[in-house]
Amino acid sequence: WNAAGTHLRFTRREGWSDSLTSVYEWRLGARSPRLLYSTSDLLVECHSLVNDLICLRERALNPRHIVRLNVAKRKQTILFDPNPIFRTLTMGKVERLHWRTDAGIACYGDLVYPVGYQAGKQYPLIITQYRTRGFLRGGTGDEVPIQAFANRGFMILSVENLEYEAVVGQRATPEEELAAFTNDFIGRKAQLAEIETITNMLIARGLIDAQRVGITGLSDGSTTVQFAAVNSSMFAAASLGGCCWEPAQDGLLGPLVADRYHRAGWPSLLQASHPYWKAISFTQNAARVKIPLLFQVADGEFLGAVESFTALAQAGTPVDMFIFPDEFHVKWQPAHRLAMYKRNMAWFDFWLNGWVPSDPLQRKEALNWEALRLKASRSLPSGHNAP
Repeated sequence: WNAAGTHLRFTRREGWSDSLTSVYEWRLGARSPRLLYSTSDLLVECHSLVNDLICLRERALNPRHIVRLNVAKRKQTILFDPNPIFRTLTMGKVERLHWRTDAGIACYGDLVYPVGYQAGKQYPLIITQYRTRGFLRGGTGDEVPIQAFANRGFMILSVENLEYEAVVGQRATPEEELAAFTNDFIGRKAQLAEIETITNMLIARGLIDAQRVGITGLSDGSTTVQFAAVNSSMFAAASLGGCCWEPAQDGLLGPLVADRYHRAGWPSLLQASHPYWKAISFTQNAARVKIPLLFQVADGEFLGAVESFTALAQAGTPVDMFIFPDEFHVKWQPAHRLAMYKRNMAWFDFWLNGWVPSDPLQRKEALNWEALRLKASRSLPSGHNAP
């Protein structure tokens, strides 16, 4: 509200798949609010200052900073930038993409080009999930360093995963919406279709190499990765920040969390042979999963990945797992973030480019991946030292 209490300004998401942030003003007695400003930037915590707004803003290539927004002149002034060094960095350009799935659902994402991009050249692609609003740092959970990959010759597709309502429509309660989304994996199929559709479009544009597509994810994003590993042949390597959905999960989650999942449609511990699991379980599909998988998990959650990791390893799938101490869902320790950054880069360098790192520790890990590759009888371009 303004100081006199005569009009109210508010922000809302709207536009193509709610990809825009708009500022509206409603005056007392008016039939409807008036649009003042609309942007693809992320605006949060906006407060009135006379006729202007003071907001926190993020852009694809700019971390969060404070701006003064003159909505009448549609002008923004930076008041404070805590990361001025970003203006001096060499970064890949960003293209906002809009597309629809075969079912007609609107989607959007951001394509980050490699630094030094050359037209006509096909690049390896890394897909990050599951939000792409504001600064493109490392995907949800901040585990995949987007601009570091761009500086290493990768294209990166940052995807805004479909909301439940976009897939199944509005329901009376959030619980009903979740149950509809989970039913027969309708939601997960839609999210995989979203990713496969835009990836095929980029292949058709001649931008990426169809044989060198990697996918990453944490939390909801890791569920999409698991579902893709079982049901898609598009991806050549994957990295997960957490995992997995398996028939024995009730024993790890406990009765309260398990009951919530059951109400959403997941089978119980007594239904380990339920056909539902064939669409996502690694243990029940281990022989079918050929994509190399890297698990980088918190010690507070790693037990949920042990069953899947063991089954995949026994089936000969190239799989590796690292456990970080004193962590839970989103890893917070800077040393762990840096370790995940480096390992994710080395992982995709190895599986998509055939590079073996020169750093002694990373090289030791990559030689283990080479042994896993040979065990799985996979073929890769002949290895050579990464630059």
